[in-house]
Formats: sequence, structure tokens, C-alpha cells
Amino acid sequence: MISVLVFFPALVALVLLCVPRANTALLKGIALAGALGTFALSLVLLPVAPAGIAQDSYDWIHGAVAASYHVRVDGTSVWFVLLTTFLTVPAVLAAFTYRDTARLRGYLALLLGFEWTLLGLFTAGDLLLFYIYWDLMLIPVFLALVAYADTPEARRAAWAYLIYNLAGGLVFLAGVIGVVLKTHTFEVLGNTFAIDPELQRWLFAAFALAFLIKTPVFPFHAWMPPAYTQSPSSLVSMISGVQSKAGLYGFIVFAMPLFPAAAHYFAPALLVLAASSIVYGALCAIAERNAKTLVAYTSLSHLGLVLLALFAFDVTSLPASILMIVSHGVIAAALFLLVGFIEERVATNELAAYGGLQAVAPRLWVFMLIAAMALLGLPGLSGFAGE
Repeated sequence: MISVLVFFPALVALVLLCVPRANTALLKGIALAGALGTFALSLVLLPVAPAGIAQDSYDWIHGAVAASYHVRVDGTSVWFVLLTTFLTVPAVLAAFTYRDTARLRGYLALLLGFEWTLLGLFTAGDLLLFYIYWDLMLIPVFLALVAYADTPEARRAAWAYLIYNLAGGLVFLAGVIGVVLKTHTFEVLGNTFAIDPELQRWLFAAFALAFLIKTPVFPFHAWMPPAYTQSPSSLVSMISGVQSKAGLYGFIVFAMPLFPAAAHYFAPALLVLAASSIVYGALCAIAERNAKTLVAYTSLSHLGLVLLALFAFDVTSLPASILMIVSHGVIAAALFLLVGFIEERVATNELAAYGGLQAVAPRLWVFMLIAAMALLGLPGLSGFAGE
């Protein structure tokens, strides 16, 4: 069942590539049906996972090092899976406004391919599978920026995104190799290993660097403002809403359980980075005049808050972090999509052009106001409870 959920969007993406480019109505129908179908499949997991673990497992590698194809959904990962499948639906709908209909087919296929890699990451029950999807999810974002944003600025943003995240991925790979050399298995979830405290620190640092770049957290965020600003709104809604949670998920599921002593050792430094992200992101957002970049910096600030909660090691740290992760994902995606809709109307992202929005687009203004209030943490909205 889990494997069907993971590979269904990839299958739909392949089907899209077989449809003639000119048949835009059929392309849109198949893409939307695929996104809705994946969301429906994920809803089946909602009553199952919190009570236990839903999983598929098949032996993969035998010998001195053991690995298997192991996908699972439990009470933690189910929220990341649901966030992914839920946010893909509005992202696909927003992609319908893509102006170049001749390239719509490839763009929709990349969005669904991106969903596949994210679902693979959040359901990976094996460290090798997690790492494979960690790098695979770079491909659809890079291709979408290079081929479909189609400006020199977008290409520079794409290369910055790829180089930063590949560098983090290489360090992560070194950490994965270190874990396997010590444990002789990729099946690390739910197992306890006697790892020397000093080695724990090195391995945790390798994992943490990759996770901090992906999230991102100050000062590892340099790829984020250009990538968020240059991406089409449908794509950036998934990058900010879902992919930015991959690093936090890695901390929760792999780094902290595998290296508990190192996690406590590095907690003060991570709390400083988290607080720096909160302040830096807020100050940059205040000074920003481009709507997309402003939302990007508010995202940086709020993700710092999630990291702060996670490494506070309080009894409510984990549930509060997951609640803020889901809330931020929905709010950030909504803000980027709304900014995209406004950009379609006024042909610019400059905040100065947003004056009088209430008069010309009252419903859009209301949705924007609700999303902004949720981002502020107004009581009664999703941003309040976790904070």
C-alpha cells in the first residue's frame, strides 16, 4: 500500500509524457486526477499510522552490509506525507496558469515527479533509501528552474540551489558511510547502536550540515532567496511548503535517535543558529520590497523557530515542532500561491503595486489577510497553537 502511494505520482508523470503537448485539457485533467488520487491514497493512512506502523519491506542487499527496500508510515511521518499530498493539489492547479502551453506537459510531469521524491523521502525506512531520495528530489526543482522559469536569474538560482544542496548531500553521504561502517546496516530506524560519543559528534555534524542547508537555516540559506524568488509560484509553494521540512524530518527521524549524545552536545549551537535565523529572517523581511522574497525571509524566520522548539528538548518539543511544521507548510504554500495570483494580475512582485488590492480583488485580499494573520500566530489560526 505504501509503495503504491509513493510511486503513483511517478506513474502519472510518465503517463503525462505520453500525451500530446497540444492537448492541454487532457494534460490538466490527468495531472489533477493524479494529485487528487495521491491525496486520497494518503488519507487511507491517517487512521492506520498513528496506531502503529504501516510498511512494505523487501530484502535488497545481503552480505557484510544489510539493506532492504523498506518504506513505512508511522505517527510522525504520516503528517509529512499528508502535507505533501495535500499541497501538491493546489500546486498543480496553480500550474494551469503556466503561460507557455507547449511546455506545460513537462512542467506538470516535473511537479508530480517532485511529489514522488518527497513521498519517497518521508516514507523511507532505510538510510540508503532516504539518501537516494534526498538527492533525487534536487532534479525536478533544478530542471523546472532551468527549463521553465527560463530567465538568466532563474538559471543562476537553479545552479546555486543545486551546488549548495549537492555539497550538503556529499557531506551527508560521508555521514551515512560512517554509520554503515560502524553498524553494518542501513536499517537503523528503531534500533540502538553503541556509537562512541566522539564519533557520534562527527556523524551528527555531517547529518546536521546537510539538514541545515536543505531547511535552510542562517547562515546556510544563500541559495534560498533567489530560488524562491525565481521559481514559478506552483513550484515554490512545494519547495517552501514541503521540501524545506525534509531537513527537520531528518533531524527528528534519523539524526536525533541515532546520535542522542551528540544531539544534546550540539543543542546550544543549534539553538543559536535557530535564534539567528528568527531574527535575521525577520529583519530581512521588514526591509524587503519584493513580495516573493519577503515571504521567503519570513519562511526562514519561522523555520528557525521550528528548529528552536526541536532542540529545546522539552516534553512538548516534538509535538510542537510537528504542529509548527504542518502549519508553516500550509501557510507558506498559501502565501506563495496568493502572491503568484497577484503577480498574474499586476505583472510584478513589487509590494508598491499591491496598493488597492481590496478594491479590485476583495476575495484575494481576504485570503491574503487570513494567511498573513496565521503567519503572525493569531489565536484561532494554525500558527498559534504550535508557537
